[in-house]
Amino acid sequence: FMRPAMAASEAPKYFPYTTSHRIGGTHPHGYLPMTPARARAFSRTDQVPCVTDFLEARYRTLKQALAVTQLSARDDPYRFMELLRAEELSNFLNRADNSSISREEISKLGEALAALLNAGRGARTDYTAPLKHSEENVPLDLADGIGMTQQVMRDVVA
Repeated sequence: FMRPAMAASEAPKYFPYTTSHRIGGTHPHGYLPMTPARARAFSRTDQVPCVTDFLEARYRTLKQALAVTQLSARDDPYRFMELLRAEELSNFLNRADNSSISREEISKLGEALAALLNAGRGARTDYTAPLKHSEENVPLDLADGIGMTQQVMRDVVA
C-alpha cells in the first residue's frame, strides 16, 4: 500500500484519461489550451485591447473604497495615516488620460498596496482564517473596509 501523497502523484500514470486530479478545464490528453510561450506572446501584442471604461471604473471604485475606509479609521491615527499615504500614492490615477503609465507610477501603486497591507496589520482582513486575539480590538467595519480596499487595490495593480 502506498502513502496517500505518493498514490495521488502516481494516479495520472495509471489513469491518463481522468481529469479529476486536475483543476480547471483541461484537454483529455493533458494538453494545455495554449502554451505558456504563446500566452506570453499573445499578452504582449496589441491583440488584447485596453478597455479604458473598465479601468476608470476600477479607479473610481478604489477612490471610493479609500474614502469610506478613511472615514471609519478616523479614530485610529496609524491606520488613517497609512490609508492617507496609499491615497496620495495612487492619486495619479485620477487624471484624465491614463493610457500610458510609467514605471515610477507602477512603483507608486506597489507602495500604495504596501501601505494598505501595513494599515491592515492586526486587523481581520481574511474572514476565512480563525480570529486572533490581536484582531479582536479592531472594529469590524474598519477591518472589513481595509480588507475590501486591499482587494480593490490588488485588482487595480493586476
